[in-house]
Amino acid sequence: MHARVKVLVRAFEMLADEAQWAQGAGAIDRNGTPVKPTDRRAVAWCAVGALERAAGNDDELFEACLEYLQKASLQLFRCDPAVINDNTNHRGLIEMYTRAIQLANRNRPFGSARPVFTPRRAQERALARTHLRLVSGAMPMAAAGGAR
Repeated sequence: MHARVKVLVRAFEMLADEAQWAQGAGAIDRNGTPVKPTDRRAVAWCAVGALERAAGNDDELFEACLEYLQKASLQLFRCDPAVINDNTNHRGLIEMYTRAIQLANRNRPFGSARPVFTPRRAQERALARTHLRLVSGAMPMAAAGGAR
């Protein structure tokens, strides 16, 4: 997989679990306090914060991936990824990342292998992990959205 696709996929996988998605801040810690996306205490990220975390210290790679995310958000919603993150639901976020990954896959270098990643598969894995934590008792029902 091309480096840009890898970073977008890594960020997508971070956000596939809705519990790891933040709105109104680049990242938050377990107490809900805003922190830098690269901070080791971060447990949830916004759309752009997850991308920053996934790119690490590579600013060029981050900027290239951000362009795909911006193109995707403009195509789907006609606004910036940060606006989508803070003003839509989790499904909209997933759609935006799915589209960004598709765009990055189209622009991979000639002769590179076809990626095996599919956003749906990553989302299914995240849901399965959440279900496993619920079943094993590692996650309280209220935290998983089970209590009303």
